[in-house]
Amino acid sequence: MNRFVGSTLADVLAHAEAEWAQRPAVADGLQEQNFAEFYQSTMQLAGALLDSGVKPGDRVGLLLKKNISLARSIFACACIGAIFIPLNQQLKAPQIRYILDDAGASFLICQRDVLERLQLKAGQEVPLFIEQMENEKNEWVQVALPATQSSDLAALLFTSGSTGNPKGVMLSQQNLLAGARIVCEYLELNAEDRLLAALPFSFDYGLNQLLAGVYCGARVRLLEFTFGIQIVQCLEQERISCLAGVPTLWGILTTATPKFCAQTLPQLRLMTNSGGALDLQTIDRLRQAQPTADLILMYGLTEAFRSTYVPAEQLATHLDSIGWAIPETEIFLVDENNQTCAIGGKGMLVHSGPTVALGYWNNPDATAKVFRPDPRSPDGVGTVVYSGDYAIQQEDRSFRFLGRKDTLIKSSGFRISPTEVEQVLLAHSVVQSAAVIGLPDPLLGQRIHAICVGGTDEETAALLRFAAQSLASHQLPRSVEWVTKLPTTSHGKVDYTRLVKERTP
Repeated sequence: MNRFVGSTLADVLAHAEAEWAQRPAVADGLQEQNFAEFYQSTMQLAGALLDSGVKPGDRVGLLLKKNISLARSIFACACIGAIFIPLNQQLKAPQIRYILDDAGASFLICQRDVLERLQLKAGQEVPLFIEQMENEKNEWVQVALPATQSSDLAALLFTSGSTGNPKGVMLSQQNLLAGARIVCEYLELNAEDRLLAALPFSFDYGLNQLLAGVYCGARVRLLEFTFGIQIVQCLEQERISCLAGVPTLWGILTTATPKFCAQTLPQLRLMTNSGGALDLQTIDRLRQAQPTADLILMYGLTEAFRSTYVPAEQLATHLDSIGWAIPETEIFLVDENNQTCAIGGKGMLVHSGPTVALGYWNNPDATAKVFRPDPRSPDGVGTVVYSGDYAIQQEDRSFRFLGRKDTLIKSSGFRISPTEVEQVLLAHSVVQSAAVIGLPDPLLGQRIHAICVGGTDEETAALLRFAAQSLASHQLPRSVEWVTKLPTTSHGKVDYTRLVKERTP
């Protein structure tokens, strides 16, 4: 294999087309393209976007099903210097409107049926609509791509914040390329691998499946699933070698999908987890179900993509660990005085390296809190990410996770803002006040629990139906508790710590 030299996603795609032209690149169950075909169809779309008026720096929303159209839209935007914004189809219309408006999006790429389902009107409530024809047979022509630099903004990934509305994490071309390169290195991915991309591309972990696959020449099978058996069938029929998942996905496979546990899949060599810690029972079930596949546990955050991992050979002795820093990065702890912690000390996890994002879109205050000067540098040179997560570094330099600083709930691989959920609940006429917390759950990581004042158990079903009109399914409370009043701190704020403590065994 020729050594890859390049600094942008356009370079990655051109290299893949030159190196593996006739090898399978991307498939979605209805069609498959080799790298030459994927490159050509992407360039065709890039040309169409340019003809439609998309310019470098324009923000482009992507509201597409998990198919080849979505994959080439991501690369087409990146190739012309436009900033792509993958949108989760589980989001409701008001949430999509908020993201597009906050991003100042000029264009939206989606299928017409998605617009109709969400009751959005092209060119009015949402930006200019570009319908992508699945079966177009236009001839490919060479496109002159605008010059793109590695430092240029490439994507906005909207992630929930602790104050309500989601924030757009700004990722550069270098960030995305570094994430693909580093993952391919420590997971030893190569052109013989076949990756199953079952996670949404609005999630950095899911997006990396596509980017890493193209980077190393692997085949990427895109999949939208409802039941675990669909994953198992795809693993078996398409001889998948690498499966990335979050705790919820692994819970579905190990507890609700007997076929996954009943037969060994010899082609499956690697299972990776991120988006939340796996409980010991699920780890045991995975190792028993697929004993020939390595299990890699990873920790990360959208603002820095990936921070640490536990190599498969270290798993047995590091079940309570989030592991060691990934290649090309440094992970360290700082105490309350912003001083680096020694081995054995407890502090906040700080991430340094090429995957550190550019900050939050149009939110300098939030950016300043998380993206700070490197405290180890006398002159404050270099930007690092203060994760808000606390850990202890052990004698072998691995890290053990202790907890979060803020109140964000991490459920099913998603970071969920309690404030956003509370605002929806409070809009219901019966709810006088509300507090939303995360409680431990072996499958979800955390389950969303709402504590409300003003109603009774008989009103729970109606409240959840009301909330479902505005919240995505992963944001809905799994349980509702009615109380006469919420406990408060000495400052008069809701005492979330007490609420969690009283409801945690």
